[in-house]
Amino acid sequence: MLTYSVDLSDVFNWEEFIAAFNVGFVRCVNGDWGGNLDAFHDYLSWPEECPYRLVLRGWEQCFEAVNTLWHHTGRPILELVQEVFHDNPQIQFVFVPHPAPRFDMRWRTDAVVGIATRIGETDELAPLPILADALEKVGVNSASY
Repeated sequence: MLTYSVDLSDVFNWEEFIAAFNVGFVRCVNGDWGGNLDAFHDYLSWPEECPYRLVLRGWEQCFEAVNTLWHHTGRPILELVQEVFHDNPQIQFVFVPHPAPRFDMRWRTDAVVGIATRIGETDELAPLPILADALEKVGVNSASY
C-alpha cells in the first residue's frame, strides 16, 4: 500500500499545518495547497493508487495547538479537517504520537547542578523529596539515580 507521511510534530498554527501537508502529501501528488478545505478534500482524492495510507506524526499535539483557531464558519479548524478525513474512506489514517523529547545526560547534569546551586543559595539542605521531584521535572526518574 502506498504510504505518505506528514510530520506535524512541530506545527503550532494553521500556516505551519498547510506547509507540513504540502511537504508530506500534497506536493507528492503534484499539488500546492493554499489552505482551502474544499481543495484539501480534492487533494486527498488525487493519488491514483487507492486505498493508500496517510501517516500523521504528532497529530495529537498539533490538534491541541491548532484547533484553537476558528474557521469562518465558527467552528474549530481541525474539527473541519477531521470531517474531511472522515469523508475520504479510501485513506487509511495512522495517527502517530509525538515522540517524548530526548535529553542527553549533559543537559540533565547541568539541570541537577543548577537545582543544587539554587538550593545551596538558601543555606538549607533540600529535603530528598524536593530534590527527587525536581529531578523528575527534568526527565530523570528515581530508577535512574
